[in-house]
Amino acid sequence: MAATGGRRMDEARWTWDLEPNHSIDVTVGDAGLSYYGEDWNSLSGGGYFAGFQSFADFRRDGPLKGMPPEVAAEVRRVVDVAEGGGLDFVIVVDGETPEEIHATLDGRTLMLRETATLFAGPLPDGEHRVEGVLLYPGDDARGRRRARVFEERFCVDAAGSLRITETRPRWAD
Repeated sequence: MAATGGRRMDEARWTWDLEPNHSIDVTVGDAGLSYYGEDWNSLSGGGYFAGFQSFADFRRDGPLKGMPPEVAAEVRRVVDVAEGGGLDFVIVVDGETPEEIHATLDGRTLMLRETATLFAGPLPDGEHRVEGVLLYPGDDARGRRRARVFEERFCVDAAGSLRITETRPRWAD
């Protein structure tokens, strides 16, 4: 386990072959990315330290030369989490798509959306609260828009999604 931002995260590790009998592995820990190699092609073959990158260095300079793109993408995801970016999470509204959404996530105003997706991005693990109002076209004689109020409390402990399916109907002028 490695400590990041006052919380603990599991170290992540990947290994790939540069050529036959020559591999590199990267471990993402609390301080950054540590690279180690193992080369049995040379007379002095064996393990060696291949380098270190801080999270900022990785973002600025990119991955070690020869890192497969799929490994680089996974490392970027882990670096995002390690830097406090959190776990990938999506919050969507099921059913009819509202005309407008006014919502907050953990007290922060979300951008007004014209789609059913309220939020897509990283969230830190732990307790969260999303609340707001969904506005739909009016269907009564006065032409008032329909509004649905929602509030959801949820806990993030793995990447995933939250679907808002039940809301309390209200009328909005």
